[in-house]
Amino acid sequence: MDQAKSQKDHRDRLLWQTGSARLVDSHTHLVFVSPRLVDFEKRSAGASYEEIAAAGGGIRSSLEAVRRASKAALAMKVASSLEQMAAHGTTTVEAKSGYGLTVDSELKSLEAIREAASGWSGTVVATLLGAHVVPKEFQGCSQKYIEIVCKEMIPRVARRKLAQFVDVFCDKGRLPRKRLGRFLQPQKNTDWVPRAHGPAFGTVLRPFLRFNPASFDHMDHVSEDDIPQLAKNDTVATLVPGANYFLGLNEYPNARRLIDAGVPVALATDYNPAPRRP
Repeated sequence: MDQAKSQKDHRDRLLWQTGSARLVDSHTHLVFVSPRLVDFEKRSAGASYEEIAAAGGGIRSSLEAVRRASKAALAMKVASSLEQMAAHGTTTVEAKSGYGLTVDSELKSLEAIREAASGWSGTVVATLLGAHVVPKEFQGCSQKYIEIVCKEMIPRVARRKLAQFVDVFCDKGRLPRKRLGRFLQPQKNTDWVPRAHGPAFGTVLRPFLRFNPASFDHMDHVSEDDIPQLAKNDTVATLVPGANYFLGLNEYPNARRLIDAGVPVALATDYNPAPRRP
């Protein structure tokens, strides 16, 4: 038995070293300009995710750089990330927009993904994450931003076939929960598939299950009542334990509980501008 295990371990190492390993990274945020080092410093000093965001860090701090950047510059950044992933055996990557949060910058981000993917040997699947957070210019009038995403951003992305999924961040402190169905409900003249980004901090799943999203990502918190319904929906539970590590959380998602209940589970990196601890 020990010899068989040793042979298997040796074979696995050879697969990695020769690039023959085949990894699918089903949750990444590739379109950004630079890492959020200030966030890392605050996180290391004990600040919570919510405190960092309230101080102007987090997702919103990446917006201006993406809005100012050219499509060519963003495409080069995405291409560099893809090459790094390929060097570690990743051959298929889901890549989200979501750090521009204007119609033009989200289109630019998805175009950058397409341009970078065209020169990469692997497969890239693009996701529109226009419903990432409410940008600061729409604070206090989130409904107006939601209307822009639904009536302008999604239709223009659909017409140009720039994304295969539309993702919505359904965690607390993001968008008004009563409005989230607008993003998950299929719209006319589109063939996109919805995904639900969360619930890392405790969102209840049941209100969203009726839309049959392709996945619930960052699924750290799930009630016992939700799990059987999740298994019936064939919705993938995407777990990103690296994010828990960076955020300094003490608990990690219970993958075995989900698998034993018949829920399909995927592991992903959550590659994004927030730097990871070594």
